[in-house]
Amino acid sequence: MKIINRWRSIIKNSKRKKGTGVSSFKQVSEDCFVLIHIGDKPVPGYAVDAIEQIRLFGNEQIIFICERKSRADQTGIEDMADIVCIEDIPVSKKHYEYIRKMAMEGFVQYTTERFFFLEEAMEFLGLRNVVHIENDVLVYGNVHDIYRKLSTDSGRIILTRHNNDECIGGMIYVPNVGAIGRYTDFLCSNYLGVYINDMRSLSEFAKRNPVDYAPVITKGYYEQYGLKSVEGNEYDNTYPAEAFYNEDIKPLFDAAALGQYIGGIDKIHDKRDTRGYINTNCLYNPSRMKIFWKRVPEGYAPFITDNNNDHPVMNLHIHSKELNRYRSDRIQVNKT
Repeated sequence: MKIINRWRSIIKNSKRKKGTGVSSFKQVSEDCFVLIHIGDKPVPGYAVDAIEQIRLFGNEQIIFICERKSRADQTGIEDMADIVCIEDIPVSKKHYEYIRKMAMEGFVQYTTERFFFLEEAMEFLGLRNVVHIENDVLVYGNVHDIYRKLSTDSGRIILTRHNNDECIGGMIYVPNVGAIGRYTDFLCSNYLGVYINDMRSLSEFAKRNPVDYAPVITKGYYEQYGLKSVEGNEYDNTYPAEAFYNEDIKPLFDAAALGQYIGGIDKIHDKRDTRGYINTNCLYNPSRMKIFWKRVPEGYAPFITDNNNDHPVMNLHIHSKELNRYRSDRIQVNKT
């Protein structure tokens, strides 16, 4: 089955070699969000919630990249975002080579391959200042402004770190095509034919190349609890501890553990109500944080209070896929 799936991807990408172009696309804002759906399955309904949530907080252009067979134009997304079909974007030589030798399949394949699609789309469409989010992520504010404050170099992507071996690709800032190109070059140089998921390859890339990090905990949390998982794994000094916190930036970001704690995990793993779930390999524990929902002009948004300071949480990675429950305009605060 692995060989069949890989050859399906090879055949699809071979048909993209020249690309037919996206003549109707127009870039209308300097900043943009990019969401990607790969494969023939229909676009999941929660992607609509993710897009509508973005629109609550700003007017940045939203670009949804998918295959034609996924039928994104039948979900209502076309009224809120620019749909760009993968078939219309020319495939790069390194993408084709990576797929030809890829050892992964299915979900693990797609979560890594999306970065090649992102690079190709940014190159072909001339995109800059891209916030790429996975389809199960909710955004709670003007994240572009915060990312610009976090950015120390225009050639660096901005990541969220989960533990010593994983960075989560739920929300990533890509200032320009060269920044994401360095990561895909890294994949081709180090992992052709190697089975490795995107979380681990992003972590390895961040250890060997300059990147910036979005803070996931407060400095106060770090000083009180350090960096240690509930399993007992501790920070290993192979990257800066400041990957987790930033004294100069008040807003916080969610890699995955906070969204799992608030909203639970995907029902495919556990059909029970898993709200309050603690990710056992994460180097910080959300149950030790004082999380609350605060009224904002758009509805409600999550905050974490620490040392009498309220820190806005800029996104939640809703692993349960129940995004509708945590949208700013729909959440019932007393039931979360």
